[in-house]
Amino acid sequence: MIKTFFENISYRMCGENDLSDITWALCYTSPLFKETFLKFFFPDIHISDDIEIEREVAKDDSRPDFVIHNNGELLLIENKINDRNQHFGQYDAAFKVTPERFGYIANYVIPQPDKNKIYKIRTWEDFYELLETVKAEDEQEQSLIEGYRLYLRNVCNIIEFTEPMKIEGIYSLYQFIEILSKLCKRDENHYTLEIYNVDRIFDNSHCGHRATGINFELTYKDRSIRQTWGWVGIYFDKTTPEICIGFNNAENWGKPVCNIIKKNLDEWAEGKFCSKPYLEDNAYWFTFIDGHDRYGQHFDTLSLKEQTDQLKSFMDEVFETIYNMKKANK
Repeated sequence: MIKTFFENISYRMCGENDLSDITWALCYTSPLFKETFLKFFFPDIHISDDIEIEREVAKDDSRPDFVIHNNGELLLIENKINDRNQHFGQYDAAFKVTPERFGYIANYVIPQPDKNKIYKIRTWEDFYELLETVKAEDEQEQSLIEGYRLYLRNVCNIIEFTEPMKIEGIYSLYQFIEILSKLCKRDENHYTLEIYNVDRIFDNSHCGHRATGINFELTYKDRSIRQTWGWVGIYFDKTTPEICIGFNNAENWGKPVCNIIKKNLDEWAEGKFCSKPYLEDNAYWFTFIDGHDRYGQHFDTLSLKEQTDQLKSFMDEVFETIYNMKKANK
């Protein structure tokens, strides 16, 4: 439950200050975490019983994330997530600490700014890996640390791999995209499909390196639904990839369809080839259902024609259900 809690808050509390606040709270909750976090920057630190860790202390236009008072010594730690506005030479001067007492941590690599000054520069990914080696005697404390790791992984987009790559399988991705391209250029009974400009906002950039797919233009012939644009593709950031159709809930994208989905969401049932729609990242999504449970064969075991037919059936089921929902509620 603790791990689930941390994973869930990572979707809502994912900013730089959020990460600092949760790190601060865990330092005051778990002695082992506090020791691990501080020694990650300052290996020789002797942590006093009355150590004080303050958040965002302001001084002379400077406001580091952590100001640490320990045995009469002052230490600083600054946290960055993507923000490239560095404070070397500023914060240490304002608080009168040497670079050796100035810890700096980011979700990207920062080179030493001055070869004559060695700041304690670290990465969140290295800290994430360090936490994997930490084992608390108390079960609840261990769960807190493991939950924090999940939170950190999501907030800092830390990707870890445990299995070797299978290069020979990548050709299938080329096949998949080419087949989708053909399936996005069709004239059906109720609608037409065209490939849309891949350089627009809701192209593959919405998902980084996790997915690839095709933008399509969906036009219903009777004009009962305004022209709509969506995305169909595959997410491969899981060991079992997911084939999805998504409609971004924004004007000049998928809003006409999203309005229909939202209005009829409670009535929607899982289809033969597609899941019920679900809302994520301001878009409504449908996920392809592998035919194994119903037809006794996994998608990977089908012939190429059968695979193509299932992909077409998946797309058609989504578009036809949207059309029928609109007609039923006219």
